Amino acid sequence: MKLMKTVNDYEDYLRNEHRAETTVRAYTYAVRQYIRLNRSFSASALDKHKLFLIESYKPQTVNQKICSINHYLDFMRDCKDPEMAETFRSLKKLRQVKLQQKFYLENIISDSDFNYLKNKLLKDENYRWYYIVRLMTCTGARVSELIQMKYEHLEAGYMEICSKAGKTRRILIPKSLCNDAMRYYQSVGITSGFIILNSQGGIITPRGINAMLKKFAFRYKMNDHTMHPHAFRHLYAQNFLKKCPDISLLADLLGHDSIETTRVYLKKTGAEQQKLINKVVTW
Repeated sequence: MKLMKTVNDYEDYLRNEHRAETTVRAYTYAVRQYIRLNRSFSASALDKHKLFLIESYKPQTVNQKICSINHYLDFMRDCKDPEMAETFRSLKKLRQVKLQQKFYLENIISDSDFNYLKNKLLKDENYRWYYIVRLMTCTGARVSELIQMKYEHLEAGYMEICSKAGKTRRILIPKSLCNDAMRYYQSVGITSGFIILNSQGGIITPRGINAMLKKFAFRYKMNDHTMHPHAFRHLYAQNFLKKCPDISLLADLLGHDSIETTRVYLKKTGAEQQKLINKVVTW
């Protein structure tokens, strides 16, 4: 089928753009799904497909699939077939569905669970993961940023990350943590280079960090839903605002483009809200 062949070209285009393999699979799957169900591109077919997505998937998944289809529409507007390119130029992109904003945070690790995990790791003499967990929680770094951390960053007290858009962000590391971590890494013979390593001494992947946190949740009988890398970034943000209510500074530290993204940390978790309601609502 002619349209299906264009998806193969689209797949090659995504790989040439150095998109992550998961992104390539997600984008091309969404487009192939559309073609299987509709067989042609038109304004009415696009609207019909959007209704199908809304009825079949959660809003966030709907938006991911719409994003994929819109990206494919852009790609096809410049295709070599003049007639096909003209057809796609006449089509408007699909609008994403509105996501209902949550008024509370979910699946955030608590201070008590964080301290419990640290103590368990120390007791088991698992210093490598003790420092990985502390560096996640005390820097607010994304896991993709964390794995780029080097011994030299501990010496400097910060690391600088350059995004694909060319923006530079400085991730600050508390001095006391730098000193403690350097003593540990010196004791295991690491005085330069990457420090967030797997058991074989190679750089660990974000997926590897997530999988290990799940193992700790099982081993130490902790809540599995709060044991994921981003939960520790949330904890950093919440604790920062408790001691320094400067949301503009926090937005800079977390690397948020908009302060509105950071405002979510002003909200309480569902459990915190329930505890507050139990105390306040006595009538």
